[in-house]
Amino acid sequence: MSNIPSSQGKPPTKKCSFEVLHGAPHQRRAGCRKLRLVGGDRRAELRPTILLAYHGRTTRQILNAALLRHGYDVSACDDGGAALQQLAVAHFDLIVSGILMPDTDGLELIRSLRSRPAPPIIAVAEACDPMSPVYLRNARLVGAVGAHLVSPGSAGLLADVDRLLDPEGRCAGASCMIG
Repeated sequence: MSNIPSSQGKPPTKKCSFEVLHGAPHQRRAGCRKLRLVGGDRRAELRPTILLAYHGRTTRQILNAALLRHGYDVSACDDGGAALQQLAVAHFDLIVSGILMPDTDGLELIRSLRSRPAPPIIAVAEACDPMSPVYLRNARLVGAVGAHLVSPGSAGLLADVDRLLDPEGRCAGASCMIG
C-alpha cells in the first residue's frame, strides 16, 4: 500500500493497491481486493477477502498462512478496535475473529456489527484454553455464524470459510448477514 499526501493537516490516507500475477497493474474495483489473472486466456478474477482479528501473534500468523494457502486474501489485525477501523475503510467478505483481545474483544466486535450490514463472522478460540467452549458458545449467541477451536490444521475452520464464501468471493446469500 502506498500513502497519498494529505491536505489540510489530516493524516495520510492509504490508497488501495493490488497485484496482478501476470502483467501490469490495473485499476482495482471498489473494495480493495486483489485482482489476479487466471487461466490461459488471462481472465481477471477477484479473490475473497477475509479480515482476521486475533490477538496472539503466532496463532494469527498460522491462521493467516492457512487462509492464504486456501486461496483467500487476508488482512490481519490484533484486536476488535483495529478490525472496526479496517471495516470502516475497506470491504471484506468474511471476518474471522478471536474472542479474547485487548481493547475491543471479539464479543464486542460481533455485538457492534449486529446493528448494520456486515460480513459473516466466524469466532475462533485456542483449543488449549479450558474456557474456549464457553467463549465460543457466547459468540454464537451474540451473532457469530460459526465457532471453532483453533488447533494445528484448523480443517473445520477452513471448511466453514469455504461454506460461507462462494467461488466469486461474495457471501453465499442474505442469510450470511448479521442482523
